[in-house]
Amino acid sequence: MSLNQDDCLTLSEVLRVCRNIKNTNIEIMRDNLIRPKTVEFLENYEIDDDRVKEIIKNLDKEDYYQGPVEDINPKFAHPFWIFIKKISNLRIKVYIKIKIINHKRKIIVFSIHEEGKYEI
Repeated sequence: MSLNQDDCLTLSEVLRVCRNIKNTNIEIMRDNLIRPKTVEFLENYEIDDDRVKEIIKNLDKEDYYQGPVEDINPKFAHPFWIFIKKISNLRIKVYIKIKIINHKRKIIVFSIHEEGKYEI
């Protein structure tokens, strides 16, 4: 499946959505069977949902790694955007994979974990 033109946001648009979205419109995938890296990371560093949302809202162009990246699952049309952000107070870099859906009204965090600890 190729990307739909509506799904081809620019990096600037993605960052604008991240900065301006309401916290209630950011969903963090926490299924331990599907996302064990994310669950382990959040538990090990005692990061709650509010902190994840703060991280997402503070992404900038220097954090950009890759995207848009087509989802290999044909059921999901929206592309992934991937960032690697330095979290100063934790002294680590964090790998973040998100999707923007519902006409730029919702962000799903598919993955957030320590960069380099797992394969990207």
